[in-house]
Amino acid sequence: AQFPGASGEPPGLYLGDREAARLGIAPATIVTIASPRPTLTPFGPQPRAVNLRLAGLFHSGKSEQRARAALPIERAEQLFGADRPRRLLVTLTSLDAATGVAARLSSRVPEGSRISTWQELNRPLFFALRLEKSVMFVAVSLIVVVAALALIADLSLIAANKRREIGLLIAMGGSAGTLRAAFCWLGAMLGGIGTLAGAAVGSAAAVILDRARLIRMPGDVYFLDYLPFAVPVRDLAVIVAVTLLWALACSWYGASRVAQLDPMAALRS
Repeated sequence: AQFPGASGEPPGLYLGDREAARLGIAPATIVTIASPRPTLTPFGPQPRAVNLRLAGLFHSGKSEQRARAALPIERAEQLFGADRPRRLLVTLTSLDAATGVAARLSSRVPEGSRISTWQELNRPLFFALRLEKSVMFVAVSLIVVVAALALIADLSLIAANKRREIGLLIAMGGSAGTLRAAFCWLGAMLGGIGTLAGAAVGSAAAVILDRARLIRMPGDVYFLDYLPFAVPVRDLAVIVAVTLLWALACSWYGASRVAQLDPMAALRS
C-alpha cells in the first residue's frame, strides 16, 4: 500500500478502500474519530474526538493493512497522547536491505527503542514455509522415484519386445558394453526429455499464474488476495539435477539387465 507522507499527498485521513466501503464513506466526507483513552476533567472522563476530512483511499493486497488508517501525527498525539510510545513503519525499495538498514538505525533511535525487521516479525510464518518446502521436496522426490521405476519397466518392455533382435546382435559380435551403452542412452534420453519438458511447462504455468493472478483468495482471511508463484532458479536446478541422476541410474540398471541376456536363449525364443 502507498501511504501518504512520502508521496507528497495532502495531510488528512486516509482509509483502505475496502474499509471505507464497509463504513459507507467516500473521500471529502468529514469523519469523527474517537480515542479509547478519555480525558480526565473536573466533570469526569470526557471522550477524545477529532473531526477529520477523508482525504483519500489506498489499496493494499495485504489483509493486515486494509483495516489501517493514516492521519497526521499531530492529530494522533491529540487522540492518544503525546507520551504514548510511537511505532514507525519504514518501507524500503528492497526487501533484502532490511537487515542492513535496521543495523544503521539502531545507533540513531532513542535509547530503549526496539527495531524489528519483517523477517523477525514473520519468523513463525517463514519456519512453516521452510517446513512445507522440505516436505514438498520429499513428495516430489517420491514422485521422481516412481517415475524412475516406470522407466526401468519401459526399458524392460522394450528389451522383451526386441529379444530376438538383441540376441542376434550379440551373436554377430555385439558386446555387452555396446548394449549397455545403447539402452543407457535410450533411458537417459527418455528421462531427459520428460524432465526438461516438465520443467519448462511447470515454469511457464507458474509465471502465467503469477502474472495473471488467476488463483484468487479471500483477502479478508489471508495476507494476500491472490496466490503468488515464484520459480527460484536454484530450486529448479536442484530438482532437474536430481531427476536426471535418478533417470541415469535407473537407465544404467535397466541396461545392465539387458546386457546379461543370453543370446542363445533369445534366438530360441
